[in-house]
Amino acid sequence: MDAHRLLRPLAVLAVAAVLAAVIALIADRPVNLRTAQPDLLPDFAARIDQAARLDITHGLGLSGHRTLGFTRQAEIWTADDRAGYPAKQELVNETLLALANLEPREARTARPEWHRALGLYPPEELGRAIRFKVRDSAGEVLAEILLGDEARSEAERGLPLKTLGPELRDFYVRLPDDDQSWLVRGRLPRNGEVAAWLDPSLPHGTEMPVGVKVRVPDAPPVEMRRDADGVWRFADNTIWEAAADWLAHFQSLRFQDVARAEGIDFDAASTLTLVFADKTELRYESVGAGTHIWSRAIGAPDRYEGWAFRFDAEAAAVLLPDFASAP
Repeated sequence: MDAHRLLRPLAVLAVAAVLAAVIALIADRPVNLRTAQPDLLPDFAARIDQAARLDITHGLGLSGHRTLGFTRQAEIWTADDRAGYPAKQELVNETLLALANLEPREARTARPEWHRALGLYPPEELGRAIRFKVRDSAGEVLAEILLGDEARSEAERGLPLKTLGPELRDFYVRLPDDDQSWLVRGRLPRNGEVAAWLDPSLPHGTEMPVGVKVRVPDAPPVEMRRDADGVWRFADNTIWEAAADWLAHFQSLRFQDVARAEGIDFDAASTLTLVFADKTELRYESVGAGTHIWSRAIGAPDRYEGWAFRFDAEAAAVLLPDFASAP
């Protein structure tokens, strides 16, 4: 048998295999163009102290998109959507630090048509990516990134996760002007509700009050005092049995939202007044509005002046306690 006749088809097969490998390699390049793990925001960590504005844009589907804007004023982060009310400082600062410390793990697809599957389609184009943009006081962009879906296996999705300290997650990201996507380790907030970004603290006074006054329209006022033994009593010396529970609930009050007080009618408000040992008074004026209650604080520090706080209707039991045992 002629050996040359046997070698000829083998040679053809070998050439075909090499060509197929080359074609596959070329065709696969758009999926993972890069394998090196870059610093996605290389200059941001060094310039993070210049950050003066943070914009976080969420997609709303056919309803468009919404941007939560935060501006730094006199070293305090404020919420644009709430006319400059103080934001939750720790959350804004942690978001900036999280952007500066993103840890790329490996490259993912560079094909734009696959971005939607990873949640990396822009929110302004009916996508579900979350856009984080940081600018300095002159408007220069210091950092911008699109946050996509979390990367978790089906097995992980069914497991309850318990962590100690801040939880790090794997998720997809890409730069706005780059089709290359990355699997990244880190933590970035996804909450698109502005209320979650507001400072939830309320004025309570620096010490426990020594007196409480409640006045409800069309009803006689009720007043309590705390005696030297720490016992709360009504004007007729009757003990206020629920005082400890009420104070605990009052200290834990957290509002749902804020608005400028001039837009709410407080003319017929009920009042809760806290009296302190130094004779200062803090008065909460509250009005009900169906499923919620609005309150404003009179005599509070300047940062609370002119603001009204919205609570669930259940908060009325704390802001306007029912003194069934009152005289």
